[in-house]
Amino acid sequence: MNLSGHILRLTAPKGDKRPLLTFEVYQNSMAPKLRAGDRIIGYPVKLTSKIKRGDIVIFNVPFSSHYHIKRVIGMPNEKVMINRGKIFINDRLLVGAKTIQTDFSNYKKEVSSGCYFLLGDNMRESQDSRNFGAIPLENILYKALMIYHPLKRFAFLERINHLKFWYNVFKSCISAKADKI
Repeated sequence: MNLSGHILRLTAPKGDKRPLLTFEVYQNSMAPKLRAGDRIIGYPVKLTSKIKRGDIVIFNVPFSSHYHIKRVIGMPNEKVMINRGKIFINDRLLVGAKTIQTDFSNYKKEVSSGCYFLLGDNMRESQDSRNFGAIPLENILYKALMIYHPLKRFAFLERINHLKFWYNVFKSCISAKADKI
């Protein structure tokens, strides 16, 4: 299975313990929100209380050594259906989801407990949970926080104003080994 359309490159060293890490997007599976060449900042899922529908997450899959990025559509124990280009969750139309032209018409999948159904925003060109199945929580490593490069595309991808989140980031910064300057 060719997953080259979903590769992110970690721009910090692998295993880096800093709370905010940078990634470069290589393909357009998340277009128009994320485009090839965008650089984004992600933060560990463990710094947040939970994963929500609509979150953009960075994860790995067992058969690939690269990071991937997609949007959370289906939550654990939900039924996802794509019919005539529309997405349904538990037989209800997903409000706000755009209608797509896709080869996955009449697609149905039950999301297992502890797993998430992830789709690329550019579903015509995305390899995602429709191809490789729902992703277990332990494989979801980061949430995308913002696009920081190119500067003209600067945007927050998630609205964070929780004191607990920023406290955890601060605490992680203090405990992480600082780079020499």
